[in-house]
Amino acid sequence: GPHLIIYRTPGVAQLIDGVAFSGFGRPGEAQRFPINFYMSGNATGSTVSRNAITNSKQRCIVISGTSSVSVSGNVAYDTAGHCYVLEQGTEKGNVFDGNFGALQTAPTSTISGATDENPSTFYITAPDNTFTNNVAAGSYGHGYWLNIPITVTGESAITNAGYSPAVIALKSFTGNVAHSNRFYGLNQATGYTPASPSIIRNFRSYRNNLGGAYFWNARNIQFDGALIADNKIGFNLNYLNGLEIKNSKVIGYSSAYQKEVASNSYPSHCYGTSTALYGIELFVNGMDPSWDGNRVSNVSFTNLTDATGCLGSKAIVFNPLSKTKSFDATTSIENLSFDKSFSDASASKLSLCDVDNSGVTNVMISDDGSLFPDIGSGGIVVSENSTLLDSLQDCVDLPGSCSKYCELKIGSRNACMRQVTVAVEHDAADGLFLIVTGEGQTLNISGSFTPTSPLVDSLWTSRTYFTVSLGKGRYTGTFVDSTGNETWPLGAAVTLGSIPSCIGYFDSFNISVPKPGEGKCHDLIRNSDFETDSIGTSGWSHTGSGIHYQTPGYPGVGTAVQTDGRTAVSQGPAVFLDTRCLKTVGAKYLLSAMVYLVDSLTGEDQYCDAADRIGPYRCPRANLATFKGTNMTSFQFDAANAVGPWTNGSWNALRGPIEVDAKVVGADFVAVYFDNLRVGVEMRIDEVHLTPFNVACPTTLNLVKNGDFAKGTYEFWWYYGSTTKLQIVTPGYMPERQYALSTVQRDSPTVGLTQALNPACFQKDQLYVINLHFQLETYEGEKFVCDPYASDATTCPSASLQVTKDTDVSWVEIGKTVGPISNFSDWALITGVFNATDKITTADDLQLLINGAWSGYNLIIDAVDISMAKLIPEEQAGVSKSVISQGECYNIAQNGDFSIGDARFWDVSGPGTQLEMYAYKGKSSPALKVAGRSVSFAGAKQTVNQACLVEGDSWTVQAKFKLTDGSDDVGCDYQATWGDNQCPGITLTASKRDASGTMNTKVLTLRNMVNRTWDAADFNDFHAAFTVTKEMSNWDSFTLSTDLTRPGVDVIFDDLRIIKSLGV
Repeated sequence: GPHLIIYRTPGVAQLIDGVAFSGFGRPGEAQRFPINFYMSGNATGSTVSRNAITNSKQRCIVISGTSSVSVSGNVAYDTAGHCYVLEQGTEKGNVFDGNFGALQTAPTSTISGATDENPSTFYITAPDNTFTNNVAAGSYGHGYWLNIPITVTGESAITNAGYSPAVIALKSFTGNVAHSNRFYGLNQATGYTPASPSIIRNFRSYRNNLGGAYFWNARNIQFDGALIADNKIGFNLNYLNGLEIKNSKVIGYSSAYQKEVASNSYPSHCYGTSTALYGIELFVNGMDPSWDGNRVSNVSFTNLTDATGCLGSKAIVFNPLSKTKSFDATTSIENLSFDKSFSDASASKLSLCDVDNSGVTNVMISDDGSLFPDIGSGGIVVSENSTLLDSLQDCVDLPGSCSKYCELKIGSRNACMRQVTVAVEHDAADGLFLIVTGEGQTLNISGSFTPTSPLVDSLWTSRTYFTVSLGKGRYTGTFVDSTGNETWPLGAAVTLGSIPSCIGYFDSFNISVPKPGEGKCHDLIRNSDFETDSIGTSGWSHTGSGIHYQTPGYPGVGTAVQTDGRTAVSQGPAVFLDTRCLKTVGAKYLLSAMVYLVDSLTGEDQYCDAADRIGPYRCPRANLATFKGTNMTSFQFDAANAVGPWTNGSWNALRGPIEVDAKVVGADFVAVYFDNLRVGVEMRIDEVHLTPFNVACPTTLNLVKNGDFAKGTYEFWWYYGSTTKLQIVTPGYMPERQYALSTVQRDSPTVGLTQALNPACFQKDQLYVINLHFQLETYEGEKFVCDPYASDATTCPSASLQVTKDTDVSWVEIGKTVGPISNFSDWALITGVFNATDKITTADDLQLLINGAWSGYNLIIDAVDISMAKLIPEEQAGVSKSVISQGECYNIAQNGDFSIGDARFWDVSGPGTQLEMYAYKGKSSPALKVAGRSVSFAGAKQTVNQACLVEGDSWTVQAKFKLTDGSDDVGCDYQATWGDNQCPGITLTASKRDASGTMNTKVLTLRNMVNRTWDAADFNDFHAAFTVTKEMSNWDSFTLSTDLTRPGVDVIFDDLRIIKSLGV
């Protein structure tokens, strides 16, 4: 069909007046409507009036991303989808007045993401607009639909990211009418929470199939002057706070409608399994118990008793559904009136039977005396709950209403009361009582729990509720067991009923929390070995699958807990922890468990892949969850994972640390739960423990955990990158080492192996040595020799630290592959010395990464060690302590005599440069040969310990050099400072990054101070000196390199030392 669109025309007044639109609109196509203002901004002066829209294929008049349009006096009949529409949520200042819409039906095709299959005559997403004197009749869905979003939708979302329509009150909603609609006259179901009252004035809603008005999850809603008649339910109001219905009339079955039904012109609305009509149906829970309560005042009720023939009809009821089995939506009623069909104490006025039958037995409603004037001048309607009634006075029975009426008298405790509900985890409530004391009262409160089924009752969300209503004063609640001794039910959530309209309710209510007894916090898992009599007394619950006791347990004896028929990966066992033990931020606990997997149907052993945490065969995990009230507030996922590799047909361990954070400290309940296992497999768990974790640094020197893989597991290790897995391989490094750790199918240089380190175990400004051995293999298992000095496909891996502080993430290289490597069967070495800077020791997260080898090769590691340099033997460090001890700072050149037999700590500068070991007579250890030099600055280099460079200190540089060209000895001119005949020298390069991130460098060239003719056939002594300037001492890094000689010449050097000058 055709369509009319006013497209992106801000500031241009439009007039559409007196036009007939028939057959317009295109089903399922966005922005193809009979009349459409699209993204036209401020359209002040624009008018759409006195138009007729019939047989529309999609919608009627749509205002989308446009403001200040007047829509008045239009008629729409027999149209598809929503009719009068505000589409995106940003529209403001539009006026809809005196419009009529009838017979809105579902379109043949719906716009993607739209809701037109349940059409409304008026569809409102933007509240800051005016709706007056409109009529919505006979819609297939609703008359008016307030579908107000939390965030703006459509194209307007781009420029209105911070605007929330849901917190804006209706600008004006007055004199509107809804009748004969299939669902509700007025519908709202999206969580509408305006900051100030949204007032619906003089609304008339009648003969709608489901109800006159329906609201869900809302606050600050007021009905003033409403007429609600001949609906199944007049007001259907759920999860509301700050609701007020005033100056209104509610008619269940009007005389006019009765006459029409009697004449067989219309069917009665007494239909279905329940013939009852309800005037106002409220909810026992508000959207948020801390918000204001609800109020019904100056409302008259007519024809809402059995006298209408609609049996079970009532003026006011409460919906039996509830978020919790506890009433928290404080409700007051004032100045109500009832027609003569109601007797003074009639159960048709108000009934709590539906909610009582559903297990909510703590409802409390304030009345000014208009509800039951013959009983008293005011009081409280309460559930027939003996515990609740203990806190009240002067109560009489209300037959047939499942409630009592407690009269308000001067000086009585009923004067102004507010409800308190304390929830505890259901399994912890057996034999538990809440003793409330204050203002001369002592109340013994029993818990309330309504059984549903064994499966539902054992869910981890099941709670037992202790409820009491308290007047003015200060009160304390104390839990006691069946013998009267004070106890603690692991956790407790205190919920205050919404604020009553009266003045003078209690000042404070606090729960007494006893100190945990000795040993209570040593292991926080109740019944960790499952040796109690039954699952019902085990203290364990579940997240959806059900659980039962199963034999045998671990290790083949006793009892374990097993899941029942898991239907989702999220389902598994759960147990609550004692919150008293979790009050120190930063405290650490070790979570451990033994797990066995079986097929749900056959009971056969099942496998999982401990090296895959996201794939279909991932292993179960244990997590930590916190609750505030009934809401989960935080998670620590993957708190404990499988210690791989997984052994099929056996018990396997889950282990991992949990750290107490602010969310845990402030939680009402804290639970450990197991999940993440594929459907069709049951998990059996035993020996679950949560014990204080000794976070003191290892007594051994090595700060790496499980660095030798001695037990054949990869506990504490994981892979870096998403395209590999882990596997244990044999043999390891050296004959006595049985196991090593390997990646699987590495396909990127960044993919590697990682372990979390404890920053607190590093001492600031101390030097540490990393050593690890590795091999590289092709996917087919063939050994590959990498090149430590290459940057191409033959490059070798390295070790680094990933340092995270707040949102900043940086990487520090701490170890490189030692060259040269010549033997395919050898295990190569990665080593390095690094300073534990403040950045490392204060990191929020510190990860050791081993990666960098070219893709297509698996990385195998063993004997991984990080130890403080000055504490380890010289043979382990591979260099004398004087070289690496930051405390002595005697010789800051590392491995300058090559006594270890390799080139550790040395790297290359210049393209194509290689390092080789050079054996010569007169010394048992080799020298270092720098070969393949293609430029003059090509050489061997290493990073100097910057902490040793103190301003004013003088240093002496000593070495001996020899030059060769292939097999021939080569000479040089020691006096030359430029050109091809220069002799070798040493270059010191200092680097520092400025505030803009730019790296700045300074170069100091040291030349030989020995005045002697070069001897080409032998090593030549080198001697130089320098003094540390203030600038040098403040730079970030310092590198020395041997270079300067002409390209093509190999430089051989040995016995290089940088020592403090004599007298310093």
